[in-house]
Amino acid sequence: MEIYIIVLFLITLPISFYLGFEYRRYEILERALEDMAPNVEFKWLKQVQLGLWIVIFGLSWWLAAIIITPIKFEKDKKHRYELVKQNLIDIRKAQVAFKDVHGRFSNTFNELIKFVKTGEFTIVQRRDSSFKYIPKHYDPVTGTYYDGNPTLKDSLLFDTLGTASVRDSLFPGIIDLRFLEKVPLSDNEKFQMSAGKIKKSGLEIHVFEAFATNKQIFPYLKSDNHSVKRSERLQVGSMQEATLNGNWQ
Repeated sequence: MEIYIIVLFLITLPISFYLGFEYRRYEILERALEDMAPNVEFKWLKQVQLGLWIVIFGLSWWLAAIIITPIKFEKDKKHRYELVKQNLIDIRKAQVAFKDVHGRFSNTFNELIKFVKTGEFTIVQRRDSSFKYIPKHYDPVTGTYYDGNPTLKDSLLFDTLGTASVRDSLFPGIIDLRFLEKVPLSDNEKFQMSAGKIKKSGLEIHVFEAFATNKQIFPYLKSDNHSVKRSERLQVGSMQEATLNGNWQ
């Protein structure tokens, strides 16, 4: 708000000086005319002065609006983009958890949200361990096996400790998980999401993408402006590349 006041002040200050100068000129003119014709009223001078005030203040507000409107939009753009980015990051968190359990990404928000509500993680503890290994060797002369020298071999042990709620782990305290599919500050706009598989270097890779266009993020924006194009999007993941990053990262 402070920047708007400063801009308006800087615009109106020189205009106010000019207005005061013109007003003083009309006062001098009015006195001169009264001296020349004391019995004649010059009401038109006061009307001109009033009109001058109206024009000057109208011009001041118009110039201020031209400067302030882009500043307000950039501030709103930054706020909306931050909210949308956070939502996309949350969608990615839920999708990664879904894939850990099901081995694929979810294709719909109904399935994904149901999983977050009811799904569980398996809590696994990994331990490094080693054991004594005695190799067996074959003696072709006698046709028997005999023990070789014992050696130590490293191994990994996985212990299942229990399960944990996906909801409590990822979104504790959040009651309405439908926030995942809704574009923030929009008129009930929803993120678009898809999932599937692509082939890279002969391998099939599971991928997903979720996005919202500027048209959805800025519902009041009826056409492109200097800052954004309505067709551009904020997106996480990709259906063409094996990535989970956002296109702003």
